[in-house]
Amino acid sequence: ANGAWGIDLHFPGGILLGEEKPFVPPHGGAFEKLGTLPYGIGLKSLYSRNVENMFAVGRNMSSSYIAFCSSRVLSTGCVVGQAAGVAAGVCKKYGVLPRGVVKEHMKECQQLILRQDGNVPGVENEDPNDLARSATASASSEMVFGMGEPVTAHEMAIPRAQLFPVSGDRIETVSVYLQSKLDHDVEMKMTLRAAGQVWDFRSREDMGEAKAVVKAGSDGWVEFKLGANVKPRGLYWVWLGGMAGVYWKAIAVPRGESHATPPGCVAAQKMGKTRWEQLGTGLCMGLKVTPESKAYGAGNVNTGTHRPDRWTNIWMSDNELPAWVELKWEEKKKLNTVVLAFDTNTGRREDLPYFRYPDCVKDYDVEAMVGGEWKVVAGGRGNYLRRCEHRFERMEAEAVRVKVLATNGAKMARVYEVRVYDV
Repeated sequence: ANGAWGIDLHFPGGILLGEEKPFVPPHGGAFEKLGTLPYGIGLKSLYSRNVENMFAVGRNMSSSYIAFCSSRVLSTGCVVGQAAGVAAGVCKKYGVLPRGVVKEHMKECQQLILRQDGNVPGVENEDPNDLARSATASASSEMVFGMGEPVTAHEMAIPRAQLFPVSGDRIETVSVYLQSKLDHDVEMKMTLRAAGQVWDFRSREDMGEAKAVVKAGSDGWVEFKLGANVKPRGLYWVWLGGMAGVYWKAIAVPRGESHATPPGCVAAQKMGKTRWEQLGTGLCMGLKVTPESKAYGAGNVNTGTHRPDRWTNIWMSDNELPAWVELKWEEKKKLNTVVLAFDTNTGRREDLPYFRYPDCVKDYDVEAMVGGEWKVVAGGRGNYLRRCEHRFERMEAEAVRVKVLATNGAKMARVYEVRVYDV
């Protein structure tokens, strides 16, 4: 499984400590010491060294005191519980104890967790029974990376950064939306760095830099000519140094609304600090990149992962509905099951009653190409779930297509993964 909470350290004494704070939150001034990146949780943490036939999950799992300060939270307990349930099923299937899963059946256990929409950092879909892995993907349209006009202003009194996906092998220019409240021109420098994962702002290696002049009283796009060679299908981030009186405008995603593209992480570096602190995924600093980044193509639905971790890993239509994504094989395949992963924006927290993520597909059909004609074999109406599995009568098909008819609010179709099986 995986965890992501910061080291939420509580001290003995709690509220009885008087004026002392009973805990140190993993943000603000304590971020450098207590902030975390998403991390993996091994199955060995979920069973005892001296009780052979029992899994322990949630706050009962094995961890150090400091690790427990992160792993104890409810969301982590839930995904750990899912993993333990899968592992217990593997125990029963092969007649082994928990240790036997680790020694003999770990890969199968991991692949089952991924199929059930779990997340094991660093592990991708290698399921030999997933027919989608050998198919060629295409779509009615594909969105490219881009942002609308920014509206909220954030002063550059501290350095700020924005992460974004790049599909090609070169970045010519990056433009950012800056507003100056100064009465004189200033020169600002932009630095380019690579990110191993979407939440990773640790790199200190500069891949390129450029300078540009921000005119006095200006309000608009400022172009930085980076001219940098990069690895395709990668995540990169640019940062601007502090400049009081200059504001980097951003697109804030209101609660309950959809964003045109999955926002990359935003970060800031507080003065006197060495680490970059994430500011969340509900905010996008105004940014444009050339050449155009084709980051949301159809091929993302069968690349092996259903999280925007080391790449966007999502297909998005170009602001059109209905829209479809298709998987086609060179030879006909026997199949009777399709597993879908839609977008419920796992990077945002919502607590509104009866909330339905606008990004999530609401109405859709699953079609199969049989005898040269498309046939509806499954579908959903009024959906608000991320994972949907459909079983239908076994058939021989040349292709499978997911046709998105409506969403819960977004203007485009968004699908993370399509799996196809004959079970």
